[in-house]
Amino acid sequence: MKKLVLAVLFGLLMSGVSAAQSIGDLTGDWVVTSGTLAGVTVPANSLSSMSLKINGNGFDAKSGSLNSGGMVALAQEGTFQLNFIINRGADSGKTVRALYSFSDGILTITFSQDDAFPLNHSSTAENKYCVLKYRKGSNVDEDDSTIVSEGNSGSGAAAGLAK
Repeated sequence: MKKLVLAVLFGLLMSGVSAAQSIGDLTGDWVVTSGTLAGVTVPANSLSSMSLKINGNGFDAKSGSLNSGGMVALAQEGTFQLNFIINRGADSGKTVRALYSFSDGILTITFSQDDAFPLNHSSTAENKYCVLKYRKGSNVDEDDSTIVSEGNSGSGAAAGLAK
């Protein structure tokens, strides 16, 4: 009975949030509207240079002059977990685990700094998660084909990818 009650409560909590049935459901150009890294709010002037493009099973990310890209895939169909497999940029060869939700036109992606999937969308100094909220749109010059990675500079947060 206790498990049933928990399952119903979880279902009610998640009813306003939809999971992508395939990565294609997340396709498009996304701009960051807010962000938190390790519990610290990302400054607005940094947010304006961040973008994420998901196209099929690929992604391109940009944060200022930092760029990266690669493949993105649902960890398991019907889940809220994503794998960002970076094959271009400073973090090439790295896989970043992420948790996402989509509600009211806002895509929230929480990136983990370690090999485990994030447990929630709460960024703290302890978990070092990077939580970015996106809306559909573009703030990137159409001729700019570069992509983003946080790299080792610690200043990029673009797609909040690997450190």
